[in-house]
Amino acid sequence: MEIPPLALGTVIEETVGVRRYQAIQTGPATLTVRLETEGGSDPDRVWVDLTRRLRDFLTRQGLGNVDLSRDRSGPQPEPHSGKLRQVICAFDG
Repeated sequence: MEIPPLALGTVIEETVGVRRYQAIQTGPATLTVRLETEGGSDPDRVWVDLTRRLRDFLTRQGLGNVDLSRDRSGPQPEPHSGKLRQVICAFDG
């Protein structure tokens, strides 16, 4: 099942404390998230809240088996264009 990037992005963007993000699908049932949090926000608390929201959303979509992980490196712009892609598919499948 495919989830539109906008739907996934909305769940992430509406999480309190998220400033910028990248959601990277690294396998058929794996999603890695890079976060930049708002100043004054506790990054670990934001991650806990985001994980809960994403799991709820994915479960409602029939994808409760998706493994979520956090990449602490933060969102990475494209090397050539400098553009920040927010939702990325990084596997062939």
